[in-house]
Amino acid sequence: MLRKFPHNFRLAVLALCGLLTPQICAQVVPGPGSSAGPSSVILGQVQTATGGPVNYGALTFSLSQPAIIAGTATIATEQSACYTSAQGNVVGVPDALASPVLSLGYSSAGTLAAGTYYVVLYYIGAGGVGAVSPEAKINLSGMGTVYVNAPGVQPNSATGYGVAISTTSGGETIQGTVTGWTQYAQSVPLVTGATPQALNTSFCSVYLSDQLVPTGTYYTVNLVNKNGSQISGFPQTWCMYGGAAATINISNGAPTGNCSTSGVFYPTPIFTNPPNTLVQSIASGLNIGGTLNVQGNATFNGNANFLGGTGFFLFINSGSIVSTAANPAASGFLRLAQTDQLNWRNVAHSADEGFSVDFSDRLNISHAGGVVLTGASPNLLFGGVTSGYTGLFGSGTQLNLKLADQSAPATLGLGALSFTETSAPPPFVATDIIYGSPNDFMLHQGLHAFSGVQQIPVTIAVSPTYTNATTSFSNIPPVFFYAAASNTYTLTCQITWQASAATAGPQFKVLVPAGATVSLNMTSAVTATTGTWKSSVGTGSQSVANTGTVTAATDFPAIVTAGVTTSTTAGSVVLQAAANGAGTLTAERNSFCVYQ
Repeated sequence: MLRKFPHNFRLAVLALCGLLTPQICAQVVPGPGSSAGPSSVILGQVQTATGGPVNYGALTFSLSQPAIIAGTATIATEQSACYTSAQGNVVGVPDALASPVLSLGYSSAGTLAAGTYYVVLYYIGAGGVGAVSPEAKINLSGMGTVYVNAPGVQPNSATGYGVAISTTSGGETIQGTVTGWTQYAQSVPLVTGATPQALNTSFCSVYLSDQLVPTGTYYTVNLVNKNGSQISGFPQTWCMYGGAAATINISNGAPTGNCSTSGVFYPTPIFTNPPNTLVQSIASGLNIGGTLNVQGNATFNGNANFLGGTGFFLFINSGSIVSTAANPAASGFLRLAQTDQLNWRNVAHSADEGFSVDFSDRLNISHAGGVVLTGASPNLLFGGVTSGYTGLFGSGTQLNLKLADQSAPATLGLGALSFTETSAPPPFVATDIIYGSPNDFMLHQGLHAFSGVQQIPVTIAVSPTYTNATTSFSNIPPVFFYAAASNTYTLTCQITWQASAATAGPQFKVLVPAGATVSLNMTSAVTATTGTWKSSVGTGSQSVANTGTVTAATDFPAIVTAGVTTSTTAGSVVLQAAANGAGTLTAERNSFCVYQ
């Protein structure tokens, strides 16, 4: 067999086979020698001088000098070989190009049923398997055995071969494998095996230059096609680095001359002055113990970590740091896009805090601890220099207001001032405070000269006009408020009323939460010259009535006041009204109440 002859003899036979028919001479490829054990992986497509991949080719690796594996006493193989697949990718075992050679046996030991059988085979190596061979066909006329001869080309990178058989063309499934190069016999009925690989999955592995002693050992690499013809641009000198577990993609070549004459360096090196201003990149991590000087632009697709003590220093004499996100800022030193954020880690290491821009073009500050301005004049300026734009600045222990040009004090104009509802904050010495309460949904004020806090008054107008043609109380819309438990509130209403009959004078009632105490008062006209005053004090809802004979169809005023102190039950305080007798009571629209 060809594998038993020297490599040069096999190459000569390989070249001769290109002139002969496939039946006379099957595929001939060189083997890697007797060494085993390299774990580095070489993949990719060889870039040739004529362009395009070389399919079904053979790559031979010849050491520049005898060498041993670093850290061991193992002698490195002086010559190794890999191959290229149908797609031109570098692989460890070749694709099988010749159809299997088949024969039959009809001894009683064979139980394979009569029929027509289709057979393919493929090489098996330590790094995977090759693609299947062309199909062979044979007819078994009676029960017996189908024999598959070992492939005529037996590369040393392969440990054996696999056989796939089917009774239909193209439907072959794996029936067995052979370790070594003995004949395979299918003497039993076919099993439902797996479909063999359509593509070559084997790995090409050789020892890399930095694994070899002496230092500086390289490979002379030759490439021939499936007919044994020399590929233009080869042999080449290759220097490959990365250690025992490296993956080298030779699709990424480098300019010649950096390993030796006509040499190629893998992985692709970074050059001080690359030819033709070639763009260079580093796909893996890069550690620099000294200073990184960038004359032009630096693009990072991943992270850039600066490990300089407790912080980092980034010196840029000119230019900018520009985000790679879409639409970065058009000017400035740090140019970020709308989707970018500038963040710091918080003290508890539990969240990021910093700056971002939302889709309404607002600058958002995400910082649980707030914003602190320090320095002799910690100014926070808004807008321009006219009186329409104001700014805030620190002066002593308070926050003062000036124009943005710092020329004179000015009024702080706010479109809206929002108070987050909270429980009563602690008192501050010589300080007046305003806060929103979640208990009654009102603004409260804490005044320095007043012990405790009180609600800020709220005015509400009667709308729409209120009418009631009965003596049963009903709500005057929308006069009501929510009272918190254990708190005191006041209600003062100025009601303009009118009765349709002399008996339809007003009566008023205040509904309160259970247990609340009420002091209810009413002062009201009866006629143009007479009036009445009524009061009711007690626990729970209270009412008062204008019991006189009133002048009908005439507007008169009534002042209704109520003081309410709630108990442990919170709830709504509602003003109601009704007519005293027959007729309709009307409370005119825009009568109003003030509660606090």
